[in-house]
Amino acid sequence: MLQKLLPITGCLIFISCKHILATGGCQSNTNQVQICAPVSSLSALPGDSGDFFSQLNGRAGVRGKAGPKGEKGIRGPPGPRTENENECNCNEELERLRNEIRQFTALVNVNEYNCSEELESLRNEIRQVNADGCPSVIFNFSRLNQITDYVRYRHYVPQLNSATICMWVHTSDFTDSSLFSYATRSGHANEILIILRNSRRISFFLENKRVKDFTFSSMMNQWAHLCVWFSTRTSQLGVYINGNNLGSFPYTGGYVRGGGSLILGQDQDQFDAGDLQASQAFSGQISSPIIWPRVLTASEISDVTHRCICPRDYAITMTLDKVELHGTAGYRMEDCPPV
Repeated sequence: MLQKLLPITGCLIFISCKHILATGGCQSNTNQVQICAPVSSLSALPGDSGDFFSQLNGRAGVRGKAGPKGEKGIRGPPGPRTENENECNCNEELERLRNEIRQFTALVNVNEYNCSEELESLRNEIRQVNADGCPSVIFNFSRLNQITDYVRYRHYVPQLNSATICMWVHTSDFTDSSLFSYATRSGHANEILIILRNSRRISFFLENKRVKDFTFSSMMNQWAHLCVWFSTRTSQLGVYINGNNLGSFPYTGGYVRGGGSLILGQDQDQFDAGDLQASQAFSGQISSPIIWPRVLTASEISDVTHRCICPRDYAITMTLDKVELHGTAGYRMEDCPPV
């Protein structure tokens, strides 16, 4: 087949199919790769049949004579080139072509290749990090009174001298429901704990101490955006609900230790999701929990709450590639909830 095509086309042509996902689908892209020189530029070799491959793999040229020796040991110019030195050696190109043919065969075998998984993975990535930069995934906790359903952060938690912790919350159950629990190996089960006491009150724990209860208008059966913050530099802490500042308060504690275990939906009383209490399980949805290693400004918190625009210097984002889902905890990919 190749010997019939090559004298007509004047060069070696290979049609390859590349898998393209940029447009959200599978399509082929035809590229023509020309190997060596046009047939018209190849002259028949004496004693050969004159067919294309005989010319393509022609005899090697005669090496030119060495030039005269230069002064002070400098090598002289090379001798004259022979005509046959202008002919190409296509062995490497032919081997590359064979490899591309093997890849092409694997890609275009429609009975074996299916791009649906790649497309779904791409769509999830697009949803997870939207155009404005807020990682967006909604975790669902459907059951009360159990100790098996939670989301665990798999990566290392750094030491925090200051921090802002934000998330969207939707629930109809508020009786001692744990949203966010961070425990350390040093015995501080409540190094950070955010727990709903009822539909109008949240308790905030730092360094194993209950540092503040915040009251607000009812969050019953509607999305609410919650941000709590603390600073060892200013010795203060505070909370924002739906972008509204509920004030700042004295904080005399120290930094939050790193290397602990962080979970959503349960209150761990020991490191690594230990000693969970069924009565403190959360039922509802938690979306896009993020920790920044500083105190966000009021303007930044407003952007996060109302425009889903997140500063990029976050310390922790609980996206799907960084968490484990336990029990019947589930998720769905959506943009930031409206508040």
